[in-house]
Amino acid sequence: MVFVLDGSGSIQAVNFAKVKKFAVDLSDGLNISPTATRVGLIEYTDSPTVEFKLADHTNKASLATAINNVSYQSGGTQTGRALDAARTQMDWRQPPVKRAAIVVTDGMSGDNVQQPAKALRDNDISAYGVGIGPAINANELNEIAGGDAGHVFYIPNYDKLEKEMEKISNSVCSGPEWLIYSGGRYHGKEWKAFPGYYTSDQLKKKIGDQIGSAKRV
Repeated sequence: MVFVLDGSGSIQAVNFAKVKKFAVDLSDGLNISPTATRVGLIEYTDSPTVEFKLADHTNKASLATAINNVSYQSGGTQTGRALDAARTQMDWRQPPVKRAAIVVTDGMSGDNVQQPAKALRDNDISAYGVGIGPAINANELNEIAGGDAGHVFYIPNYDKLEKEMEKISNSVCSGPEWLIYSGGRYHGKEWKAFPGYYTSDQLKKKIGDQIGSAKRV
């Protein structure tokens, strides 16, 4: 999962700190490790800055420190360039591992968003648009998400961002590719011989009808 955070001048340092807290708290609810969830971060203004890559921080404490150490840049808003950076400059693992980019912005981009967002999705990277405040362009968020309403979130102000965290997290972390078998005598760690995550139908092919519950990891 890669956070793509707008650091433009309209946000201001006090609100950028709230965005960083959102990123820390959302990450804290995930299983951060070299073999489970990895998190990277890009801050962008007129140009994108890869603050850290997906393999750089392999536990929650290190990741939280890295997010908190990101400096607010101020500047313009070139979201399309940031999406291109998320696609080309991150050390993504290959499918079936789920790959997601969460864009948090408070305004309209000064460059084209539609084509970079499509290129991201064409590379099996799910894109989510989190728009904050009254200046958000609805069409642009929809372009980021590829028209998927479940991948678009409108937040009235920065103070409400934390309250919407669970809803955003549930959307990003849902999907069959995040499910592993965890019922009966079988447990997720016993499936390490099978890379990636498996849907119930895939698991039935491996262990017959002894399928139980599954959980997000």
